[in-house]
Amino acid sequence: MTYTLILVETSRQWEALHDIRHSVLFEGRHADVVYDANHPDDRAAGNLPLLLTRDGEPIGTARLDDFGDGTGAIRLVAIVVSMQGQGHGRALGDRVEELARSRGIQTLYVNAAPEALGYYRALGWERYDWSLAELIGIAADCVQMRKSLTVL
Repeated sequence: MTYTLILVETSRQWEALHDIRHSVLFEGRHADVVYDANHPDDRAAGNLPLLLTRDGEPIGTARLDDFGDGTGAIRLVAIVVSMQGQGHGRALGDRVEELARSRGIQTLYVNAAPEALGYYRALGWERYDWSLAELIGIAADCVQMRKSLTVL
């Protein structure tokens, strides 16, 4: 089994990313919110939309936002529902952290959905209020967390 973390660039990759996000994060968790496939944050400077593939098949997404000061945030983390609970989320997290380190990011933040707290704790994240202004809209019920990337 081979995982690849891809920086989304092609229309086919964007389509796969949006399909996964829409089905997992919006239909699954926020059915009352209209998903915006053209949200400007996906293409903002320093923000990296990512697609995880397994043996060439898209199975997960995340976006790494590099704040440019040694910190960043992981957003819109999703694994295809039929693939959840099989270690693919850990593979996604490991690869995003590796990418973050390569960009000089020493601390990552996340607004974790309450049902994802176990996932983040298992990967070494800790509760930490990093920006209460972030807890609006679909992130209103999230728990803020951080992870230091300085120790390998």
